[in-house]
Amino acid sequence: MKKNSLTTAIIAGVAGVAGLAGVAQAVNLNADGIGQVLLYPYYTVNGGNTTLFTVVNTSDVGKAVKVRFLESLNSKEVLDFNLYMSPFDVWSAAIWDNAGKPGISTDDKSCIAPNKVMTEFTQFRDYEFANWKPDKLGRSTDADSKAKNVSRKRQGHIEVIEMGDLGGPAYANALHGMYGGTWKPKDCAYFANQWTSSAPGTWLNESGGQVDQPNTGKGLHDVYPPGSGWWDGATLKFHEVGGVGGIFGSAYIVNVAEGTSFSYNAEAVNGFYTIGAASAPLPTDKNLHYAPGTVLPSLHQAANAVAGGVYYAFARVFDASGNPSDLAFPTTSAPQAVSAVLSARYVANEYAVGGPADAVTDWVVTFPTKQLHTYRSPAGSSHGLVDPFTKSQGSGSLNAVGDNNFMGSLPENFEISYWDREELEPDTPPGVLDVSPLPPPDEPMVLAFRQEANVLTFYTEDTTPKTVLAAPEGAMGGGYAVALEDGFNEGWARIGFETQHMASAALVVNGTNYAAMTIDGLPVIGFWAAKYTNHAAAEGVSAYYNIIHRHRVVRDIYPGAHP
Repeated sequence: MKKNSLTTAIIAGVAGVAGLAGVAQAVNLNADGIGQVLLYPYYTVNGGNTTLFTVVNTSDVGKAVKVRFLESLNSKEVLDFNLYMSPFDVWSAAIWDNAGKPGISTDDKSCIAPNKVMTEFTQFRDYEFANWKPDKLGRSTDADSKAKNVSRKRQGHIEVIEMGDLGGPAYANALHGMYGGTWKPKDCAYFANQWTSSAPGTWLNESGGQVDQPNTGKGLHDVYPPGSGWWDGATLKFHEVGGVGGIFGSAYIVNVAEGTSFSYNAEAVNGFYTIGAASAPLPTDKNLHYAPGTVLPSLHQAANAVAGGVYYAFARVFDASGNPSDLAFPTTSAPQAVSAVLSARYVANEYAVGGPADAVTDWVVTFPTKQLHTYRSPAGSSHGLVDPFTKSQGSGSLNAVGDNNFMGSLPENFEISYWDREELEPDTPPGVLDVSPLPPPDEPMVLAFRQEANVLTFYTEDTTPKTVLAAPEGAMGGGYAVALEDGFNEGWARIGFETQHMASAALVVNGTNYAAMTIDGLPVIGFWAAKYTNHAAAEGVSAYYNIIHRHRVVRDIYPGAHP
């Protein structure tokens, strides 16, 4: 039934339940945390914070993995590279502020293309939002826009996508061993050369690309379909299993000066790409192995079946009672399957502010697929691939803004309710005047999140907001603050997305019937970060206690159309 009774702790995506056949062949949110796609809800270099993160390969085969960083306002890529992992490898890096410039560095020895990322600080870039697929803000040159374009890179989110499994020389060169007295991969230069040399037999040549030019082709040889296959060095054959991801990851937001650390696990999407070599109608379907520096692979490329020349992605979604539904989507330029498994009508978590422990609460609310739905023309349209978001921002082309109208704000309405620990509610639920900053002058006076990675700070109306993540306000960096009634220092809250929904059509794919279904809400990930302070831990010493909890959600899915 629609309108399920709400609970405060509904576990999202209970993948792996006994009896659910074929879950590996449908996009699903794996509660066990291992998958083909990893989504990290938030990174930041604000307020003295540094973000450390890891990618772990749990399988006994090498992996080609895309690592991508997306800024907070419009999820435009600010950096990506290809990571080539050996079996059972862990790769780590730090996102930090280098003299006012956000970027990453690593001393990890796992192979990266381009390989300069392995040896030097790599600054986040403006290229996508200013040039490749620009938004209006990115092309604006007034002082306010320039400040926003600098600020938007200082916080955001991360996505990691398995592109394929390694075999042949790719596997051999990624494999760690003792070389020159150091335990390291055999030859990381091999991977860089594959993408910088146009000689026959290289990935660059195979993809049809040119050095230092945009390239949307794939490198095919020695990179097999994503999944838990394995390379047999004795027979020089790759044994494909396919469809089951093998990576997980975590992040740590650390403030050295304050002695605080907030750690979380990346969300894991499994069954993302299960088109194996045997079922692929085209040779280029065998993997997702694109060149470094391209916006591909992308979350819109989920694919699980081909029928009549049409590619389909299936989504397995669990409702608030734990019942699964399978949805089918023809693959297009919008990530409906991934959005379906992430969609939630309600987001719930706890809060704590003030009191003897001087508690501070931030909620991260990130929409990882929003830009892929909304960056399309005509601007302002509110149907089709834009769903479940409510309107498009328009789109541009290389160095041309087109009809894009994004200036740092693309609102999605929400409602918020909260309770204390004794079930008391405020006299009046928070309204638009209780959340700062207020909407821009040209937008309706309603509660809305306007960016892709948002931070909501809680405080009581008789105090000044305090934050641990230090997100700049609104269009500078997605930061908001909600004023609670005096006396509501601890409890729980719920954010509702009541006006958004997306639907799948009734389809028959390879003899299987998929019903028309509707999901209410928005695709959302995030967590509650809280800091407690003991100002008298010892004489002259303060102690900080940090907690972080993944959001709980309610998923509302039902047959047919939205009423």
